Amino acid sequence: MKWKPFFLLTSLCFFVSANLQGQDCESLIAEDKNIQGTHVLRTYPQTIVVRGSYSYSIEFASDDQGVFAKMYSKAGVTFNPDDEIILLDASGNRRAYRFIGMGEMITEGGTPVHHNTLQLNLDAVRWLSQTAITTLYIKNNVNNTIRKLPLIHNRQQALLSLAGCFFQRLNKEEVKDVELPNALLPPVSTSTKEKGPPISATTSVATASPASSGSDPEIKDLQEELIETRERLRA
Repeated sequence: MKWKPFFLLTSLCFFVSANLQGQDCESLIAEDKNIQGTHVLRTYPQTIVVRGSYSYSIEFASDDQGVFAKMYSKAGVTFNPDDEIILLDASGNRRAYRFIGMGEMITEGGTPVHHNTLQLNLDAVRWLSQTAITTLYIKNNVNNTIRKLPLIHNRQQALLSLAGCFFQRLNKEEVKDVELPNALLPPVSTSTKEKGPPISATTSVATASPASSGSDPEIKDLQEELIETRERLRA
């Protein structure tokens, strides 16, 4: 029968692809163990943004407190407590996650590397394992600025693979899940987004007034949310 060679070839390709995926996942996992009924899992850091002399990396981890992501800023901005990372996908869906630690700094070859921990949950990791993130925003709630960092295609795929391997390996029954009611943000209309001019990846946008955002609807929405957050913190 003529379909047999095609079936065998397809099966072989699937088998090779599965093996390669398994090998890739093995190289991404830094720690994997069970401690008193809790799955302790951690990936190696993965660089997702590189701009000139600075870069940003991310790793995923789970422990008895839940699921987290640690962000590293090499020669970039400092991550303050309650600052946010806002992630945007190609469909205009946005999610925001807060830094919950005080933040620390180390040095690598004389270059400062700031890092802090983002609170995630299982739904967040599931989303990141299934969705390519096109843009990352750093929302500073101390000096009221928003930094927009588009992700190039190979960095999008690297983040997708890292989250996918972490979520696949994670034993969901052995980790603490938490509610993040403020994580989901109103989606951005794709057609509206395309009408706005491109924003430089290194632009730091002041948020004293929503009008300073120009015609980029993404930045305008984030500025308005930042002003509301500032007022809540003052209250």
